[in-house]
Amino acid sequence: MALELECSTRQALVIRVYGTILKFTLRTFALITGLNCVGVIDDFKFNTKEPNRLIVQYFSGNEFIRNSDLMSRFTKKVWADNEDDALKFAILYFIHTYVYSSERTSKRISRIHFDLVESDRYRQ
Repeated sequence: MALELECSTRQALVIRVYGTILKFTLRTFALITGLNCVGVIDDFKFNTKEPNRLIVQYFSGNEFIRNSDLMSRFTKKVWADNEDDALKFAILYFIHTYVYSSERTSKRISRIHFDLVESDRYRQ
């Protein structure tokens, strides 16, 4: 994680945001974000031979999606009046703008991120 401090442990995630240190236990992080932070690993495996609807609809099926492609589409609000897709774009935007903000891997977005938001499996 880009902003994670070295003092993070298995029991807590510690990050610094604008000089303030925030400490989250797994339970607190899950409650605040609404994300499913525990579960069966097989629930997060996807059939990558099947096309991802978000990628097909908003990125012309391109397998190589850059961070800048996501930012451009987010700014243009390409989802029109689809509130569900707006939420999915917001989640992807947050992950790639804040969580992976300083990571070199953020230049290309992994397909699993699209699969997770499309499937809603990240929710509790």
